[in-house]
Amino acid sequence: MKAQLLKIDANETRLTWYCPGCKCSHGVPVPPHPQAWQWNGSLNAPTLSPSVLVTYEDIGGGLPKDRPSVCHCFVRDGCIEFLGDCAHELASQTVEMTSKP
Repeated sequence: MKAQLLKIDANETRLTWYCPGCKCSHGVPVPPHPQAWQWNGSLNAPTLSPSVLVTYEDIGGGLPKDRPSVCHCFVRDGCIEFLGDCAHELASQTVEMTSKP
């Protein structure tokens, strides 16, 4: 299983996956959440729409100093398509999703 479902509360379930660029997990709400991403329902070869944009700010919360500030990608058929505005070494590359290392 390359992605997982994480139950937040009675009204929100998130699809989460490991990001090898940021070296941490990312996630988005999925149906029936009212602001859900479109999702094909697969945990082995997920596809999400629209793109996923993750930004970080260290506001004293102890984020690692080497964590990228931007990760922007499409998730399609179990692959992460990193866009050129990513602040990590996988920018403009496509990698297959994997379970956490």
